[in-house]
Amino acid sequence: MEFIVKTLLIILLFTSSLFSNEQNFEAPIAAQIEARVGSFYQTNVDKMRLDIGNSFDLSKLYESESLLVNSGADLMTYTRLRSVGKFKFPVETTDYYFGVNSSIIIKSKTNNYFSSRIRVAHISSHLIDGFSKDGVFNKLPYTYSREFVDLLVAYNSKYNEDINYKVYAGLNIIFSTIPDEVNLFEPQLGFDFNYNLYKNKFNFVLAYDLRLLGQNGNYIGSNSLQSGINYLTSETKSIFFGYYYYSGQSIHGLFIKEYDQYHGIGVQLYY
Repeated sequence: MEFIVKTLLIILLFTSSLFSNEQNFEAPIAAQIEARVGSFYQTNVDKMRLDIGNSFDLSKLYESESLLVNSGADLMTYTRLRSVGKFKFPVETTDYYFGVNSSIIIKSKTNNYFSSRIRVAHISSHLIDGFSKDGVFNKLPYTYSREFVDLLVAYNSKYNEDINYKVYAGLNIIFSTIPDEVNLFEPQLGFDFNYNLYKNKFNFVLAYDLRLLGQNGNYIGSNSLQSGINYLTSETKSIFFGYYYYSGQSIHGLFIKEYDQYHGIGVQLYY
């Protein structure tokens, strides 16, 4: 069954480009559990992240002068690789995410508006080439799987022709999990800031996301920062070059009891 699910996930990842890339809800930039296509090198721990995923709208459920409601799907993988030299990066672990979503925009005649999104999804984590050093395996695999509802509300503003920003807050509600010691409620808040540097071709981006994660009722703040330059290749597509920072509980399911802190430099595609 697991093989079938993973095969379907891969097929959907490659065929999702057949659907419209126009999205009702703009995902937070720095949030970890979002659709990303890109990679960055973690300079202080000599590892890499490779993210492949897409979030796309499938249908328009309702539209009026003041309201727009869409439904869609999310399909993502988050992979951690280690460096062994000579541009070789064995895969330590991969997290697979798939689910459905519905998003809402409350339309406004001004440049300020509210948007929201609800996701129902599954995520699982697996060791791939193994977590080892010098041929010694440091971790044995175990079952990590969770199903959850994710709620997010955002206030979007275009301050002027060159500046726009978003602030948001959310809550992740876990209703099924293995192992069972993870906290069932995970609050989240953050902001995105964009500044037009040159003729709507180069934007400066600054984004921050905070999630409270933990186990057995204990919480730790997980901080994610992303900053750099976004080069717009068209009205809907761009390439981001920049800096990544993270500190907090590992986002990878088989490492959730470990604390991660890293700086990274990388590239990401938006479409």
